Amino acid sequence: MKFSDKTILLISPEEWGHIFVSKHHYAIHLAEKGNRVFFLNPPTSGYRQTESGYPKLIILDYPGFWKGLYRMPRRLRAINVRQVYQKLETMVGSTIDIVWSFDNSVFFDLDVLPKNVLKISHIVDLNQDFNTQQASSTADVCFGVIHEIVQRHQQYNARSYLIRHAVNTHSAQVKASLPGSHAFKVLYFGNLSMKHLNWNLMSQAVRAVEADFIFLGSGAAQVPKDVTHFGNVHFPGKIPADQLMGYMVGASLLVLFYQPSYFKDCASPHKVMEYLSSGKPILSMDIPEYAGQKELIYMASSDEQWVEKLVEIVNHYDKFQNEQLTQERVQFAKDNTYHRRIEEIESILSTLN
Repeated sequence: MKFSDKTILLISPEEWGHIFVSKHHYAIHLAEKGNRVFFLNPPTSGYRQTESGYPKLIILDYPGFWKGLYRMPRRLRAINVRQVYQKLETMVGSTIDIVWSFDNSVFFDLDVLPKNVLKISHIVDLNQDFNTQQASSTADVCFGVIHEIVQRHQQYNARSYLIRHAVNTHSAQVKASLPGSHAFKVLYFGNLSMKHLNWNLMSQAVRAVEADFIFLGSGAAQVPKDVTHFGNVHFPGKIPADQLMGYMVGASLLVLFYQPSYFKDCASPHKVMEYLSSGKPILSMDIPEYAGQKELIYMASSDEQWVEKLVEIVNHYDKFQNEQLTQERVQFAKDNTYHRRIEEIESILSTLN
């Protein structure tokens, strides 16, 4: 099967907004392939359509379902699900060919949808585990971003496959000018109020080396004061997505500093692929999915080891950053683009009856 000239309803647990993750990138790339893509935000108030700024990609809002729908008998539940689906199809202006769901808290009984619709359950976070049995068993095919999620699907659907995270590659950009007086620049970007960030580790890190620490994104007001009061810590705010590569290229080191709870809720960091696409060194806690890439991603098994590795990278930078390693990181990202992932999915679908 090829994704071309299809009408696709992509259901996301995260709204269309400033920060793009896998759901948003799949929507953009599917639209670029000539499909009409409708990105369904989490339930809000009322039905409406919004332009995304991308050709053939429309954002849809809807009010959701009856309260307590998941506890109702299936016959009653089906009535409301069909009502909502038919309203969305009316907004789309045609029949829907594919329902591609990243959210098993809504539309989890996919059997209720028309038989001619291809139904995909695609889960990328471990905490997306609301109606797994029904969503997985009623999907035509299931995808998971790590083995644990695929195994969860496989309990209910043998047609379950591993589709790892991908990257939206950016063209080369001029280095951004990063704040601070130190030559060595440590960079992180994302939602700074995220509960899984290990700010205690950062408090240790900013004391350990002569470097500027730059944190891009919203939520700086939620960062503990024992980090923000340091003169070598900077919060430039939100940066447009199309400018991030310039900031990454301008940095010396890109970091991830999640607490262990991250890997119980969120699975594998989508950000790793973006970091790799810049070619810059990466320091992170252990990430099982990248255990075979220790030359490209420097990983630690404890806070103490993380800080030790940071000190080593700052003091012996040439050992961790050279042209060969840069090219290997960039090539790894190029081998894992969304274009490649969509081709993998097309190949899987072509083998199904």
